[in-house]
Amino acid sequence: MNGRYLLDTNIIIYAINNKIELPSANYAISVITEMELLSFPKITPIETESMRKLLSNFKILEIDSSVKNKTIEFRKNYSIKLPDSIICATAYSNNMVLVTNDKQSQKVEEIEIKSINGFLNENGE
Repeated sequence: MNGRYLLDTNIIIYAINNKIELPSANYAISVITEMELLSFPKITPIETESMRKLLSNFKILEIDSSVKNKTIEFRKNYSIKLPDSIICATAYSNNMVLVTNDKQSQKVEEIEIKSINGFLNENGE
């Protein structure tokens, strides 16, 4: 494991809902995760501000041509949803371990993927 982790949207939500503090590491999120977390239809202004504050702790990785091209490949090869393809391609293009509980994303063989439980168990939580 390289110590660099891309957190999927479902991991952020899981950590918030279960009041889990992630171990110290080099974390980032995809711009897709940022958009998903801030676009829930019933999110209040206070929750939005709280979420923005939380997200400021992560490096947010944008979609560049490398991510775009890998997204196309992953979507075609694995038939996964576009947002999941982008997140997987972001992990691949940035040489990061993807932490996700999404079963569809776990089909992508080109990237290292950890579930939240596997990640926490490996990191002493």
